[in-house]
Amino acid sequence: MITKTIHADRKRHDLRRSASFQSLAAVLTAVLCACSTRVWAQQSLDTITNSRGIGEKGMIVQTSPTELTMSAAGKEKQYALDDVRDFYFGDEPAEMRRARGQIKDNQVELALEELERIDASTISRELVKEELEFLIAHTRGRIALSSGRELGTAVKSVRDFVTAHRNSAHYFACIDQLGQLAAASGRFDVAERFYDELGKVPWTAQKLRADVLRADARRLQGANKLAQAKELYDNVIGSREPGEEAELQRNLAIAGKAICEAQLGQPQAGIDAVQALIERNDPQNTHLFAHAYNALGACELAAGRKVDALLAYLHVHILFYQDRETHAEALYYIQQLFQDEGFADRAQQIRNLLKESYPSSYWAQK
Repeated sequence: MITKTIHADRKRHDLRRSASFQSLAAVLTAVLCACSTRVWAQQSLDTITNSRGIGEKGMIVQTSPTELTMSAAGKEKQYALDDVRDFYFGDEPAEMRRARGQIKDNQVELALEELERIDASTISRELVKEELEFLIAHTRGRIALSSGRELGTAVKSVRDFVTAHRNSAHYFACIDQLGQLAAASGRFDVAERFYDELGKVPWTAQKLRADVLRADARRLQGANKLAQAKELYDNVIGSREPGEEAELQRNLAIAGKAICEAQLGQPQAGIDAVQALIERNDPQNTHLFAHAYNALGACELAAGRKVDALLAYLHVHILFYQDRETHAEALYYIQQLFQDEGFADRAQQIRNLLKESYPSSYWAQK
């Protein structure tokens, strides 16, 4: 009797335990499903990262040349593009995400291969399709500017994108790139028009950059534009806008103005300004120093000191060669100065290097 009672109690206990396990399993399954749904939802959200590295998630619903609009928790918020470091879409293809990283690492040819593998017809969201078009056009532009190849193809890609997407968040970046592509081809009048458009940005530091680029384009068009270029450089130099970008543009304007002064008959004023610029800045800023030493070379050349000019341009060739256009410019003058000084073989070597490295450059064609 006692044995039967024990067996019955054990059976009832086993049934209750089985029911408890089933109930617990159901709860755990529901929790896991909820967590998985939440993680998936977080992963599929878009991300905007500001200039301080802080990211916010939501759904990007609208773009313009000056801001992004994101919807999150039922509210919309605008993000000024001068405070956006980068943004991406949660539902963009994996190839696009990989390409973004490659572009940041300057592996632009690998990035283009990734992007061209994407079938745009499989993307249902229009903003993601637009972003793919931009990345392809931008990458082609980067390749053309770094290699001198396919300049025409790059110009068409970027121009087609701008024409089709006037409200893109990348509008001003594309205008900037079109100006660079025009300048790289020696079409400085066309470059000036693009930089005029770039000057419509609402942010002062970027306006200063547009003014420097526009002044460069005017200076390179010849003597009849030198006074106008000098005036633009002076405007930038006189700016009181704070920040690293504004300071860089003021320094680049000093270098550009020095060349104008030399070509307008005041080379020593240019030499003094550039030497002071070099003394107070860090040579780790290779972009600035390339411009500064090219400017010093132009001033020394205008002063009739060819050996000193050659030494200045050699600084760019040996130390500050990272920027395509300033390096090509330095090589052009180095080969000329070697020729003038009776070093024909060296002049030919430099000329060959210029044509091989930057075949489509204005300086290789000049």
